[in-house]
Amino acid sequence: MAELVGALRADFELRGILSSQNASCLRRVETDFGMKLAATLTSEAIDTYINMRLARGSAPATINRVTQLLGQAYELAIEREHLSRAPHIRRLSEAGNTRKGFVDPADFARVLAALPDDLKDICAWLYATGQRKGEASSLTWAMLDGDILHIPGSITKNGKDRVLPLIGELVELIERRKAARYVNGALCEFIFHRGGHPVQECRKSWATATRKAGCPGLLLHDLRRSACRNLRKAGVPEQIAMQVSGHLTPSIFQRYSIVDTTDVAEALRKTQDYRQAVAKSKVVAMR
Repeated sequence: MAELVGALRADFELRGILSSQNASCLRRVETDFGMKLAATLTSEAIDTYINMRLARGSAPATINRVTQLLGQAYELAIEREHLSRAPHIRRLSEAGNTRKGFVDPADFARVLAALPDDLKDICAWLYATGQRKGEASSLTWAMLDGDILHIPGSITKNGKDRVLPLIGELVELIERRKAARYVNGALCEFIFHRGGHPVQECRKSWATATRKAGCPGLLLHDLRRSACRNLRKAGVPEQIAMQVSGHLTPSIFQRYSIVDTTDVAEALRKTQDYRQAVAKSKVVAMR
């Protein structure tokens, strides 16, 4: 299994998706399964591992990240004809684990002001588009054609190509990135970068900025949830909103655009106004 994990890590590096989180999970896969023979690892043995992790207090989502990469290592080996089969790998339910964090525009403005300069533009982009951080970090200038950004399936989670027209604040943002394209006298291929390298680990900087802004506990990924919610509240049709954020299925998009208590209160207010308006119109008609 250590060889399979090494091949998957090399594949991630080649595709530009070896984030610090992926690297950490791959190390855990290697630690827990590296000495196992890939051809003889059974589904029962993996279930035993899962039960052991659960008994030690690991969250289902944490375990799923490891077993997901284990499965991907097998998929790559089969694709390259090094193996002919893979064991069934159970996925634990993550029900109740859905984040409900949102960043309203006023809070985001404060967080943005507290961020380091080399993270401000990518965070503004994530808040406006709902893109995944890993996808945005992989954007290159070669993908830009005039005012259209062509996002290839090679960097998207769902493997699908899509296009993103640039308007308004996105145009201004890209212009700022053009001004930051030179690093030590050389052109950087990535639109969003830190010192010429794709933006990778930035959770500490984000956490520090949220604390300074008085919004502790917000995650960087909450920007994606917030963008989906903003698209919905702006009345954008779901199909178009999914094209912007890169969601493949309505069920996942709907999970990200969670209705909160303010939405429910607004719905009740509108319904009350409607009932009162109907009642008033009937009274006027009777007169």
